[in-house]
Amino acid sequence: MAYKPTANTEARKAQTRQNLLNQGLTLVNEGGFKSVTISSVAKRADVATGTVYRHFTSKSHLCTEIFQLGTEREVGKVRDALAQEGDVATLLENATRVFMQRAIKGRQLAYAMIAESVDSELDEERKRYREVWAHTYEPILQRGVNEGGLPKQNVAISAAAMVGAMAEVLVGPLSPSTRHLEVNELIDAMVDFCKRSVGAK
Repeated sequence: MAYKPTANTEARKAQTRQNLLNQGLTLVNEGGFKSVTISSVAKRADVATGTVYRHFTSKSHLCTEIFQLGTEREVGKVRDALAQEGDVATLLENATRVFMQRAIKGRQLAYAMIAESVDSELDEERKRYREVWAHTYEPILQRGVNEGGLPKQNVAISAAAMVGAMAEVLVGPLSPSTRHLEVNELIDAMVDFCKRSVGAK
């Protein structure tokens, strides 16, 4: 008779897996993806390296899922900002400020997610999530067009361009080599650019 895992066994496995991802994300927050290895994550999670391999087939697999976890958390914060009450221009401003403020507050993590040199598998995931970010903004832009607060436009292209601009403008400021950063000036400039780029008043 084949072994059938119990609900408690499956729950423990899921908990262990999530803990490994959380510890990996902490390592990225401290030193980027270059600080993530199977052994470093195992040590942080206080488990054997074999335990990590039972959940992730390789370092690349582990890093890709760490990236997914971190990015989903950030996308969720922006979605929450866009889901609040308010006119389109205000919601766009608030969401942009949330994106920028969180990136600057967690500079190491944000730089790793946006610009750190990574392997091809993780880089492909980064490109895919650019599309996820863009899709997050599309509904609010479409609402603006429908309500007349924004000029008629291809909201998919506008959203992708806006997200690309936000990521690109952060690369230099988030770099570990950048010592001085005019935070408020940078955020205000990005908010103004995003609003102008889609025609928000």
